Amino acid sequence: MARHQSENHYRLLFEFSMDAVLYTETDGQILAANPAACNLLKYTEAQICLFGRSGLIDASASPELPRMLEEREIKGSTEGELTYIRSDGNRFVGWTSSAVIVDGSGLRKTVIIVRDLTETKKKEAALLRSIRELNDLYNHAPCGYHSVDADGMIVKINNTELSWLGCSREEVIGKTFKNYLSPASQDIYTENFEHYKELGSQKDLELELIQKNGRKRTVWLNSTAIYDEQSEFIMSRSTLVDVTERKELEQELIRKAQIDYLTGLNNRDNFNSLAEREFATCQRLSIPLGFLFLDIDDFKEVNDTYGHHAGDRALSAVGECFINALRNIDILGRWGGEEFVALLPGVAGLELRELAERLRIELSEVRINIDPDVSIAVTVSIGASYLESSDSSMDSMAKRADVALYSAKSEGKNCVVLNPDTLAKGTAKLTGVIC
Repeated sequence: MARHQSENHYRLLFEFSMDAVLYTETDGQILAANPAACNLLKYTEAQICLFGRSGLIDASASPELPRMLEEREIKGSTEGELTYIRSDGNRFVGWTSSAVIVDGSGLRKTVIIVRDLTETKKKEAALLRSIRELNDLYNHAPCGYHSVDADGMIVKINNTELSWLGCSREEVIGKTFKNYLSPASQDIYTENFEHYKELGSQKDLELELIQKNGRKRTVWLNSTAIYDEQSEFIMSRSTLVDVTERKELEQELIRKAQIDYLTGLNNRDNFNSLAEREFATCQRLSIPLGFLFLDIDDFKEVNDTYGHHAGDRALSAVGECFINALRNIDILGRWGGEEFVALLPGVAGLELRELAERLRIELSEVRINIDPDVSIAVTVSIGASYLESSDSSMDSMAKRADVALYSAKSEGKNCVVLNPDTLAKGTAKLTGVIC
């Protein structure tokens, strides 16, 4: 009675199981297939029994089959993925579990349970695609990504940032991020890192990356902290935005706003700004300070005779000579038109007059190519002054130098006049003749 009830119980499980169930001989001959198996394989039970296990499995697409057969013989049970062939020729992957049992007659049989993995495989494939897409987005994003641990060691980095550094991933992982920064940026990063770990975020921290080839790249660092359940810092999510071109553009715009495009000298506004600061420093520390006002003689005739392009070349050539003839610490500028100015720290008196005279001679020796067959020279008149105890601003020096320049023009041009005339009478003016 109990045996009969048990057989009925297993028969019900066999008939109404949601999974496909096959009852086979140990040689693979199928003895029975439940409705779920018929529905999954698209065969009748008679057809399934006729084909046998080998007719339902695509052995070429089932690399696990030999291992599963061997394992079942040794252990009595096994499981793995096998590819099955439906009646319409379509294939699907099924998770297959099989176990050897002994029937009531003492004969060994095999029970095989097959679960369709089609939807699972689709979800896995979709998940893998998403992971690949996310990895591709992470690694090839237009910005740099990295993560650092609590000690600032890089634990993850994307390909974009690696390309900026010019390093391989093996060279970077486990290294301190600040090692890839300029010395000044290392200090900035160190100052902000501990603070960032407490606050949990960092926005637009400007840093300078040092590439493997020594070149610099300006970036903005934005970070969000990741904490564990005990609110302990685990690692950062850090984004680097390359602003190198933006910074270069900003610097170029600043340069254009400060530099005369034709001569490369400071424009009038920037000269005044720099000169006022230098004047204040020299006055406070009692450092000598000289001022030169320089004007190209008969510049209008150059324009009228050769054209404005020749005038531009003359201005450019004078500016270049001006820069080369004076020191790096001197502040030079184009005052406007054909007028130039210079502020000379540490120079006054006879030394200033002699320096101005050397400059006048060097400028007179410059040859300006107008075209392949024509070159010209120009002369300059220079007015000079130097800092006095009564000067309250740089304007006082500039006005005296301007008066001296007017005197130089009035007295024949191509000469230097020092004003005020604190030297012996007749030595304030130096004249020269172009050779």
